[in-house]
Amino acid sequence: MPSSSRRSWRPAWEPVLKEAKEAKIPVFLLDRSIDVKDKDLYMTTVTANNVLEGQLIGEWAGQNRRR
Repeated sequence: MPSSSRRSWRPAWEPVLKEAKEAKIPVFLLDRSIDVKDKDLYMTTVTANNVLEGQLIGEWAGQNRRR
């Protein structure tokens, strides 16, 4: 996602993340990152490596294709 698209979500995310932090609720981002000024508003981001996954499935398909 282009950074300009993520920036448009900043106003929506920051207040919610601040509320969670004030309530001592840990936030973990799954599959997507967000662009916020204060990176301490969430614990971590867990994402897949889609390029590597594509390479691995391509290799597997090449080795396991029917002849």
